[in-house]
Amino acid sequence: MDSRINEPHVKADVVRHMGMAKRPETASVQVVLRVQPETIRRVDALRVKLPNKSDVVVIGRITRSGLLKVALAEGLTVLEQRYK
Repeated sequence: MDSRINEPHVKADVVRHMGMAKRPETASVQVVLRVQPETIRRVDALRVKLPNKSDVVVIGRITRSGLLKVALAEGLTVLEQRYK
């Protein structure tokens, strides 16, 4: 992840996306996505690396779902900036 992780709003997003902060049920929508096996391999490899990074604060276990939520949010941010 880039240096933006140290910005307060990004840290809050990481905490929320990693499942460490409970949100009201009405605040989320369940979506089912099929992903390629290679994507899951990449997620699993990253899950192992994240707890060892000083710029990522994690309490508990990083789940595939949590990591995919962070990746989706980060990717959307990049696309939004690209297509302003």
